[in-house]
Amino acid sequence: MQLVPEHELLLPASELVASAQYNLGRAYYEGGTSGVSVNDAEAVRWWKAAAREGGPGGCTQAQNALGDFYCTPRLVDPSNPLIYTEPDFKESLSWHMAAAKNGNVDSILAVGLYYKGLHGGAIDNGKALQFICQAAEAADAACPLAVPVLAAHYFDMRLYGKCMEVVAQLADTYAHLADGRTIGVTESLKAATEAIEKLLSVQLRYWLARAFYCAGRCNEIGHRAVPKDIMAARNWYSLATCFDYKIVQELRHKAAKGLI
Repeated sequence: MQLVPEHELLLPASELVASAQYNLGRAYYEGGTSGVSVNDAEAVRWWKAAAREGGPGGCTQAQNALGDFYCTPRLVDPSNPLIYTEPDFKESLSWHMAAAKNGNVDSILAVGLYYKGLHGGAIDNGKALQFICQAAEAADAACPLAVPVLAAHYFDMRLYGKCMEVVAQLADTYAHLADGRTIGVTESLKAATEAIEKLLSVQLRYWLARAFYCAGRCNEIGHRAVPKDIMAARNWYSLATCFDYKIVQELRHKAAKGLI
């Protein structure tokens, strides 16, 4: 018989109940190998039960899951892949706010992105910066997105010096993944890109590419806080391409139209 880990025995009963409820919700959400069929209604029911259990603020995992659930379009009928539910961004925000108050870094970032204009939110750069900075300060291996999002947000706010400071930190962490590439040599660029795709999530690659592209744009244009340096700009653009070629192309088109 497998023994219950000692640290779990020390958890309050309400937290154990909330954890079980959250896992049931996740099982119904994912289906398949969990032994039950996908059932969104049951997933939401168990997550809402968990969100109100476990400590004074409820189960943050369940609150975060509900926040993600309500901002994601869901297939209504598996036989008709064209019909999806409409996201409920207000409901999503309310759950992410609850989880953010309890210190959930993913939800703190989600609230920041909401105020950045994503997920149906109205743009409020001040509030976006507040939440994104909070997420970036607490970011760890479980939520690496916050730092590149912060770099991109600094760029959008035209705080170019701040943007370059954050991107320099990102380069120290991630640039080695593209090591060995030679700018302009297709084979090396392809090899670096394939290696990165195996190591990093799609979302993280997207935001890293945006952050590195923003650094390139800063060096290309020049500013009192960032000297103009075309060679440095090319290096940043090349690095960005290794992480997400498509977003780099989109950003180049916007730059050509004077939109960024």
